[in-house]
Amino acid sequence: LAPRFGGYCTGGLSQGHVVDANPKLFRVYKGNLYVFASPTGPKRFDRDRDGVIRAARAYARRVGVVE
Repeated sequence: LAPRFGGYCTGGLSQGHVVDANPKLFRVYKGNLYVFASPTGPKRFDRDRDGVIRAARAYARRVGVVE
C-alpha cells in the first residue's frame, strides 16, 4: 500500500500543517495506509478516524498535497 496524502503526516494535515511522517507510525483503515509523525498521531486517529481524515483531506486540498 502507498501512503495517503503523499506520505505526509495525516495528523499534521488534519491540524493545518504539512509534516513529514515516520513510516513506522501508521494505521491501515478501509484499505488505505495513513502515516504519522509522532506516536500521538495514531492514537488520535484511533479516536476519530473519519474526522481526522476529513480534516486532513480539506487542508491537503487547500495546500495542494495530493491525497
